[in-house]
Amino acid sequence: MLRKSMKLTSQFLILTTTMLLAFSSNADNSDAEDRHTKECPSIAIERSDQLFATDIHGVAASDKTLCLSRRNHVKAVLAWNSDNVHPNKNGLQVLNARNLLNDWEQNYAMRNGKDYKAVIVAYGKGARWALSDAAYNKKFGTDNPSTEIVKSLMQRGAKIYMCQNSMKGNQWKLMDLIDGVEMVPAGVSALVDFQYQGYRYIAP
Repeated sequence: MLRKSMKLTSQFLILTTTMLLAFSSNADNSDAEDRHTKECPSIAIERSDQLFATDIHGVAASDKTLCLSRRNHVKAVLAWNSDNVHPNKNGLQVLNARNLLNDWEQNYAMRNGKDYKAVIVAYGKGARWALSDAAYNKKFGTDNPSTEIVKSLMQRGAKIYMCQNSMKGNQWKLMDLIDGVEMVPAGVSALVDFQYQGYRYIAP
């Protein structure tokens, strides 16, 4: 009798385990499906499909598109510390900042100050992107190629800070900065401080 009872108990445990595993597998698949379809804004899907519409890998890339899961209370601090430029002469890090805001605003309808906050710290070789055309021309012999993008970032609500150490090293004054750019005593320290304030660090 005891042996029969143990056998029944064992069969029950096996059956229960099998059902739980099946349920878990279905839940995982359901979550993955939701993530790729229901949670993706239609505009993001449309752009993804359009982007790959003539690609050799085929059309309808939406089923392979992973959209953002966090779309509010997002805070990012970006470092501009490189003089690397795009073929169009704009700073690569400046373009990356613009691309970030474009993605948040255009694909997810995120609003500055409500859904996201973006802070930029310019220092080292990347400090040049915060210079006025006159100051940039005096230093590098041409107008700042990224002036318009920098201004548009601030108009959209991004805060841009220039490192005063970089300013001292180049003998730049407040008047040499693009209107609207503010300052921090040291760029590197500011990056640490913003992270303590809950900002996620990006060095694009």
